[in-house]
Amino acid sequence: MKISGWTQNSDYSTQDLGAVAFERASAVVPSFPWAEQLGDYAERLLREEDACPPGVGFNTDASVEVFHLFATASDEWTLRLVLRAPGKILGLFRKPAHESCTTIESLDKGIALLALFYAGDREQLIAEARKRPSSDWNLPLTS
Repeated sequence: MKISGWTQNSDYSTQDLGAVAFERASAVVPSFPWAEQLGDYAERLLREEDACPPGVGFNTDASVEVFHLFATASDEWTLRLVLRAPGKILGLFRKPAHESCTTIESLDKGIALLALFYAGDREQLIAEARKRPSSDWNLPLTS
């Protein structure tokens, strides 16, 4: 499975990272200029300008599944996941994707969850997301 990555700045600009192996992805997350981007994000909000939370994301082929880690303040991390349920409905139609956001406690935890995403371990990734009180995982992602 090919996984591509991108970074997103507070001004909505993005940088396409192309195909990214886990080793590089796990280095991109902590090296992203979080403090600088969060400062810019806060300034934009104060000026009542358009702004988006800065972050780093990864998606599988055709953007079917997404792992998007972003921040709105220092030490406030949010993980947005879009995962497709395995199997087919009536043996014909792919099951719809499920999207969810959950808070995580640190970038290190984000990298640990990214490892599960890269390993294709959706079951464990969902189990970890459901452990968090802020998780909105309310639909089972099973076949």
